[in-house]
Amino acid sequence: MTYLAHTAHTQFAALWLALIGWTLTAVAPGLVQWREWEVPDNEVVTSGVAWVGIWRACFNSHTHVSEGLISMYCRSISLTENFTPPEIAAGQVLMLLSLLVGLCGNAAGAYTMRNAYFGVKRVSLIFWGFITTGVLVLLAAALSLVPLIWNLKSVVTNQTIDFPSEFKLPKGPRSQHVGCGIGVGIVGSVLMVVSGMIFCSYRFPQRFKPRRDLGKREQLQQNGSAQSGARNEEEPIKPRRSTCSSLEEGFGWRPAHLNLFPAVQRILWLLENQRAAVRAPRRLPNTWKIRLESVLIQMV
Repeated sequence: MTYLAHTAHTQFAALWLALIGWTLTAVAPGLVQWREWEVPDNEVVTSGVAWVGIWRACFNSHTHVSEGLISMYCRSISLTENFTPPEIAAGQVLMLLSLLVGLCGNAAGAYTMRNAYFGVKRVSLIFWGFITTGVLVLLAAALSLVPLIWNLKSVVTNQTIDFPSEFKLPKGPRSQHVGCGIGVGIVGSVLMVVSGMIFCSYRFPQRFKPRRDLGKREQLQQNGSAQSGARNEEEPIKPRRSTCSSLEEGFGWRPAHLNLFPAVQRILWLLENQRAAVRAPRRLPNTWKIRLESVLIQMV
């Protein structure tokens, strides 16, 4: 396995940036302070400030309080309502898509970081894993930036929303300001952009560049040649031992007249050829020792 932990420290920091950015982007849609409206004081909006988010509009009041709240009145903004402006409808759809894509990007980054720190057989998986993570994180940042910048432009140009009567809000504010919801979303998107660029900039060291993947037949050939080479190195060929020395070790004595008889020389020649065909020399069994000894004694 190849370990590339020393090459992925920057990507490890980028993973934390992506996680923090995705968390901030997930918090932004839940905030109601995307737009801050300053409205004239009246009997309903007693605080003089109303907040408009992408999911609901709220204001503090002492006369009208929503169920479950202490001193705030809220109404939900639906995607299919006629009064819903296009920037708020886009925010409801694109922010959810951004959260889903960002979650996939963080999961891919965590898996690729695990491969880099704990090792993987195919080094190319680490490279393409970081590239995929960077693309997903950049896509999530782009999906969240579109509604954020669109709503920011609407606040700067002082565009109004024609709320129905049940919202108890005026037709337009006296003035409006950018709320913290847009700021939190923009910060999270910028962090994801930086993280995605770091992931996409990952490069292998020169000595860890992946080679072309070999087929199964080529891998088997290489493994077979490597094993045969290792076997030849581990098992050197041992020198052959003469038959006379084997007989001397087996019987414990050496007859002085072995070379006098052609039949004995024929037997020794056959034994020599038989032992030469065997790679490693082996000691003769005791039964063959006894038989050979009896044959030699009878021939003598």
